[in-house]
Amino acid sequence: MPSFNPLRTLLLAYLQSVPDGTVSRYEAMTNINLFFSRIDKPYSPGAIYHETGKLEHERMIEIKRDKIQVSDASLNWLQNQLTTSPLPGSILGKLTFLVAASLLADKRARQSAMKRLEIDMININPNDAVNASSLGGVELATSICLSNLLLATKRSVLEIGAQY
Repeated sequence: MPSFNPLRTLLLAYLQSVPDGTVSRYEAMTNINLFFSRIDKPYSPGAIYHETGKLEHERMIEIKRDKIQVSDASLNWLQNQLTTSPLPGSILGKLTFLVAASLLADKRARQSAMKRLEIDMININPNDAVNASSLGGVELATSICLSNLLLATKRSVLEIGAQY
Protein backbone atom coordinates (compact mmCIF):
# COMPACT_ATOMS: atom_id res chain seq x y z
CA MET A 1 0.00 0.00 0.00
CA PRO A 2 1.34 3.48 -0.83
CA SER A 3 2.72 5.67 1.92
CA PHE A 4 0.62 8.37 3.57
CA ASN A 5 -0.30 11.14 1.12
CA PRO A 6 -1.28 14.17 3.24
CA LEU A 7 -2.95 16.31 0.56
CA ARG A 8 -4.90 13.45 -1.03
CA THR A 9 -6.01 12.20 2.37
CA LEU A 10 -7.08 15.65 3.59
CA LEU A 11 -8.83 16.43 0.32
CA LEU A 12 -10.84 13.20 0.25
CA ALA A 13 -11.57 13.40 3.98
CA TYR A 14 -12.90 16.92 3.54
CA LEU A 15 -14.90 16.11 0.40
CA GLN A 16 -16.66 13.13 1.96
CA SER A 17 -17.47 15.18 5.07
CA VAL A 18 -19.36 17.91 3.16
CA PRO A 19 -23.04 17.54 4.18
CA ASP A 20 -24.62 18.19 0.77
CA GLY A 21 -22.02 16.05 -0.99
CA THR A 22 -20.72 18.63 -3.47
CA VAL A 23 -18.20 21.43 -3.27
CA SER A 24 -16.07 23.38 -5.75
CA ARG A 25 -12.29 23.08 -5.99
CA TYR A 26 -11.96 26.61 -4.65
CA GLU A 27 -14.21 25.84 -1.66
CA ALA A 28 -12.22 22.66 -0.99
CA MET A 29 -8.92 24.56 -1.10
CA THR A 30 -10.25 27.35 1.11
CA ASN A 31 -11.66 25.01 3.73
CA ILE A 32 -8.68 22.66 3.80
CA ASN A 33 -6.35 25.62 4.20
CA LEU A 34 -8.59 27.14 6.86
CA PHE A 35 -7.69 24.40 9.32
CA PHE A 36 -4.45 23.08 7.81
CA SER A 37 -2.69 26.46 7.66
CA ARG A 38 -2.66 26.42 11.45
CA ILE A 39 -0.40 23.35 11.27
CA ASP A 40 1.75 24.05 8.20
CA LYS A 41 1.94 26.39 5.23
CA PRO A 42 -1.31 26.35 3.25
CA TYR A 43 -1.61 24.32 0.08
CA SER A 44 -1.35 26.35 -3.11
CA PRO A 45 -4.23 26.46 -5.59
CA GLY A 46 -1.97 24.61 -8.02
CA ALA A 47 -1.45 21.74 -5.57
CA ILE A 48 -5.19 21.38 -4.93
CA TYR A 49 -6.10 21.61 -8.61
CA HIS A 50 -3.36 19.14 -9.58
CA GLU A 51 -4.49 16.62 -6.95
CA THR A 52 -8.16 16.94 -7.92
CA GLY A 53 -7.13 16.40 -11.55
CA LYS A 54 -5.29 13.22 -10.60
CA LEU A 55 -8.24 12.02 -8.53
CA GLU A 56 -10.62 12.69 -11.41
CA HIS A 57 -8.34 10.83 -13.82
CA GLU A 58 -8.29 7.87 -11.38
CA ARG A 59 -12.11 8.05 -11.17
CA MET A 60 -11.99 8.69 -7.45
CA ILE A 61 -13.95 11.92 -7.82
CA GLU A 62 -16.27 13.34 -10.43
CA ILE A 63 -16.28 17.03 -11.33
CA LYS A 64 -19.48 18.39 -12.86
CA ARG A 65 -19.87 22.12 -13.40
CA ASP A 66 -16.98 22.74 -11.01
CA LYS A 67 -18.62 20.71 -8.24
CA ILE A 68 -16.74 17.69 -6.89
CA GLN A 69 -18.40 14.47 -5.82
CA VAL A 70 -16.54 11.56 -4.25
CA SER A 71 -16.91 8.02 -5.58
CA ASP A 72 -17.23 4.80 -3.64
CA ALA A 73 -13.65 3.99 -4.71
CA SER A 74 -12.39 7.16 -3.02
CA LEU A 75 -14.28 6.38 0.17
CA ASN A 76 -12.75 2.89 0.21
CA TRP A 77 -9.27 4.30 -0.46
CA LEU A 78 -9.66 6.90 2.29
CA GLN A 79 -10.88 4.39 4.85
CA ASN A 80 -8.04 2.00 3.95
CA GLN A 81 -5.52 4.84 4.16
CA LEU A 82 -6.68 5.81 7.64
CA THR A 83 -7.38 2.37 9.06
CA THR A 84 -4.72 0.05 7.58
CA SER A 85 -1.88 1.99 5.89
CA PRO A 86 1.33 2.67 7.80
CA LEU A 87 1.02 5.72 10.00
CA PRO A 88 3.16 8.76 9.19
CA GLY A 89 6.31 9.03 11.27
CA SER A 90 6.57 12.80 11.60
CA ILE A 91 4.66 15.00 14.01
CA LEU A 92 3.27 16.98 11.08
CA GLY A 93 2.16 13.71 9.44
CA LYS A 94 0.44 12.60 12.63
CA LEU A 95 -1.36 15.94 12.93
CA THR A 96 -2.49 15.70 9.30
CA PHE A 97 -3.66 12.13 9.93
CA LEU A 98 -5.53 13.35 13.03
CA VAL A 99 -7.34 16.09 11.08
CA ALA A 100 -8.28 13.68 8.27
CA ALA A 101 -9.43 10.97 10.69
CA SER A 102 -11.61 13.44 12.59
CA LEU A 103 -13.31 14.39 9.29
CA LEU A 104 -14.36 10.82 8.43
CA ALA A 105 -18.13 10.63 8.05
CA ASP A 106 -18.25 6.88 8.73
CA LYS A 107 -18.30 6.62 12.52
CA ARG A 108 -16.78 3.14 12.67
CA ALA A 109 -13.90 4.07 10.34
CA ARG A 110 -13.31 7.30 12.29
CA GLN A 111 -13.14 5.41 15.59
CA SER A 112 -10.79 2.83 14.09
CA ALA A 113 -8.46 5.49 12.67
CA MET A 114 -8.43 7.41 15.95
CA LYS A 115 -7.73 4.24 17.93
CA ARG A 116 -4.76 3.43 15.63
CA LEU A 117 -3.35 6.88 16.21
CA GLU A 118 -3.88 6.63 19.98
CA ILE A 119 -2.04 3.29 20.07
CA ASP A 120 0.78 4.72 17.97
CA MET A 121 1.08 7.68 20.32
CA ILE A 122 1.29 5.42 23.39
CA ASN A 123 4.68 4.27 22.14
CA ILE A 124 6.00 7.83 22.05
CA ASN A 125 7.71 9.00 25.18
CA PRO A 126 8.34 12.75 24.94
CA ASN A 127 11.01 12.48 27.63
CA ASP A 128 13.13 10.27 25.36
CA ALA A 129 13.90 13.31 23.23
CA VAL A 130 15.71 15.11 26.06
CA ASN A 131 19.08 13.96 27.36
CA ALA A 132 20.67 17.16 28.61
CA SER A 133 24.05 15.65 29.52
CA SER A 134 24.96 14.82 25.93
CA LEU A 135 23.59 17.87 24.12
CA GLY A 136 24.88 21.36 23.40
CA GLY A 137 22.71 24.50 23.58
CA VAL A 138 21.05 24.35 20.15
CA GLU A 139 20.56 20.58 20.29
CA LEU A 140 19.09 20.81 23.78
CA ALA A 141 16.66 23.58 22.75
CA THR A 142 15.61 21.58 19.68
CA SER A 143 15.19 18.45 21.76
CA ILE A 144 13.04 20.25 24.34
CA CYS A 145 10.84 21.73 21.58
CA LEU A 146 10.43 18.29 20.01
CA SER A 147 9.55 16.80 23.37
CA ASN A 148 6.87 19.46 23.97
CA LEU A 149 5.46 19.01 20.46
CA LEU A 150 5.21 15.26 20.94
CA LEU A 151 3.47 15.72 24.28
CA ALA A 152 0.99 18.25 22.83
CA THR A 153 0.29 15.97 19.85
CA LYS A 154 -0.27 13.02 22.17
CA ARG A 155 -2.71 15.06 24.29
CA SER A 156 -4.57 16.24 21.18
CA VAL A 157 -4.94 12.71 19.88
CA LEU A 158 -6.33 11.51 23.20
CA GLU A 159 -8.70 14.47 23.61
CA ILE A 160 -10.07 14.28 20.07
CA GLY A 161 -10.26 10.49 20.22
CA ALA A 162 -12.31 10.73 23.42
CA GLN A 163 -14.93 12.76 21.55
CA TYR A 164 -15.62 9.86 19.21
